[in-house]
Amino acid sequence: MAHLKKRKSGKWTAEIRQPDNKYISKTFLKKSNASNWAREIEYLLDKKQYEDFSDSARLTLGDLIRKYRDEITPNKKGEREEAYKLNLLLRHKIAKCRLLDLKAKNIFDFKSDIKINRKPATVNKYIHYIYTIWETARVQWDIALPSQNPASLISKEKFILRYNSLS
Repeated sequence: MAHLKKRKSGKWTAEIRQPDNKYISKTFLKKSNASNWAREIEYLLDKKQYEDFSDSARLTLGDLIRKYRDEITPNKKGEREEAYKLNLLLRHKIAKCRLLDLKAKNIFDFKSDIKINRKPATVNKYIHYIYTIWETARVQWDIALPSQNPASLISKEKFILRYNSLS
């Protein structure tokens, strides 16, 4: 059962305690919004469909890139090349983006930034690293992330073939 509480600031907090002593809460401006949210969360809990993203809410893409670089990359054949590319990802502003805020637009902006001096295959490789790191975090490291990988929504760069005329 949800518990609604009015704060001194005038905001409303909806609190839900689960049988396993897990605590879920969120604060709203209106009591009706808090009540609706609590009802929705309780419904998802009853159907065992609630996903708790509270642990992954504070992680950034850079945190995952570092973990991938330090744990997965050393076991690969092209370790040095991959570490170099991952370090470039870490230096870009996309690495500061929180995981739950990471959208396809962020990745598209990253793609636009790096494609200036790089060939399409290289740009595609960087996007694929983001895709692979997301999936590794979700499947192998059991980090709660949305199932829709934002990198999967980005189209690949096309190769342009140019022919020299022999005339």
